[in-house]
Amino acid sequence: MLAVNNDLSHFPVPFFDPRDNRPVTLPMVFADVPDLAQQQAASIVASWFGSRAGWRGQRFPVLYNHLPDRNAIVFATNDRRPDFLRDHPAVNAPVIEMMNHPDNPYVKLLVVFGRDDKDLLQAAKGIAQGNILFRGSSVVVNDVKPLLARKPYDAPNWVRTDRPVTFGELKTYEEQLQSSGLEPAPINVSLNLPPDLYLLRSNGIDMDLNYRYTSPPTKDSSRLDISLNNQFLQAFSLSSTQETNRLLLRLPVLQGLLDGKTDVSIPALKLGAMNQLRFDFQYMNPMPGGSVDNCITFQPVQNHVVIGG
Repeated sequence: MLAVNNDLSHFPVPFFDPRDNRPVTLPMVFADVPDLAQQQAASIVASWFGSRAGWRGQRFPVLYNHLPDRNAIVFATNDRRPDFLRDHPAVNAPVIEMMNHPDNPYVKLLVVFGRDDKDLLQAAKGIAQGNILFRGSSVVVNDVKPLLARKPYDAPNWVRTDRPVTFGELKTYEEQLQSSGLEPAPINVSLNLPPDLYLLRSNGIDMDLNYRYTSPPTKDSSRLDISLNNQFLQAFSLSSTQETNRLLLRLPVLQGLLDGKTDVSIPALKLGAMNQLRFDFQYMNPMPGGSVDNCITFQPVQNHVVIGG
């Protein structure tokens, strides 16, 4: 492990690194039980880091006057501060400062400092809104511009309901919409809808799917399976000539499916607030055989699949 300088120009690194796919664990440290304003400041910072962590998942353990052995966020005012900040000079404005852990120079602390709770809220909003210039070991948050009022259903993690949305807008990391291998891994896409969206009178949501794939060498049973919320939706054959690579589907809202051979009803495929679309390209991958007198060397070729952007 290398010791790094206390430089906020790389923020949010090292407290969150977008290149790290592991769940984010970022402790929140207070001098003692936080009051309502300090809780609000911590919630703002936690929400901002949580939005960055996204699919990785996140945890924000809370500690009182005790530092963890990992990177952490510390909330302090001139009158209420953890013991390790006892000798820190008082501040005269909202301040965000990066410093070393007192017992471990490889661990970094992001201190949200203020004269009082009002300053803490302003510093927290400065982090969340991102309209301040992070440079050096500390930065003063002199002013935070108010955000424009949100419009109905425009939350950034919700799918837009006022216009068509491309798959490229739904991806959360690069190369999410493609896969490679002898048996390509399934492609998963999150589809988060407003929880109060009224769909009872709708038969479903139309999905115009463009996709590309390595053609099977022969006409066989290779296929594309599509699932919604871990329930099978529909399957399509993968042509050896790629005659068709565009589908128009309807994601069901409340109606059920019937088994083609029996009258048993399969549970309804319901679109909820949190949905997962799964595209599974299944290749037969036939292997040529040989005999005692005829040894055949065979080198499998990877298959490549992509869904529309």
